[in-house]
Amino acid sequence: MEVLQLSNVSLNLDGIQILSKASVNVEEGTIHSIIGPNGSGKTSLINCATGYYRPDDGSVFFKGEDITYFKPNKVARIGISRMFQHIQIVGELSVIDNVMLGKHVHLQYNTLQALLFYGKALQEELKGRKEIEEILSFLMLGEFKDRIAGSLPYGVQKRIELARALATHPQVLILDEPTSGMTRQEKQ
Repeated sequence: MEVLQLSNVSLNLDGIQILSKASVNVEEGTIHSIIGPNGSGKTSLINCATGYYRPDDGSVFFKGEDITYFKPNKVARIGISRMFQHIQIVGELSVIDNVMLGKHVHLQYNTLQALLFYGKALQEELKGRKEIEEILSFLMLGEFKDRIAGSLPYGVQKRIELARALATHPQVLILDEPTSGMTRQEKQ
């Protein structure tokens, strides 16, 4: 079954044709790679798939549903997550709080509960933190959980970015140059 489909996607940015009728079909349980030189449109294609760009022509489907005009937060909520090419962490927050940002697309409580931090808000936050700690442990980030993310080495920050993407419980995980700028040891 095709879980993600980009069909004849074209994109023009500032008068430059970035994508022309690009098509990608991703079946459930498969791994794909987009290979091309710098400036060939790889990140632009990912941006179309995740709602950061709206294609000028063509369509994006997730499990048969047209999501071409979905905003990025809705794309994440339905099950497509991404790791950015350039680190997008909040440097002033702790590692665990950065990863919790990914979890928040699924939290369900109202503004009053959030402000007073009681009831469902407290329960979901505690449950979410437990899940996040498991992800941090899996990515060998547990020792950094309370540290300020921006003070950590680049390779650790890249793993924080991956942890946040995993926190959304994606059905499709898109990694945009996940190991660029990392040392050989960090890549392993």
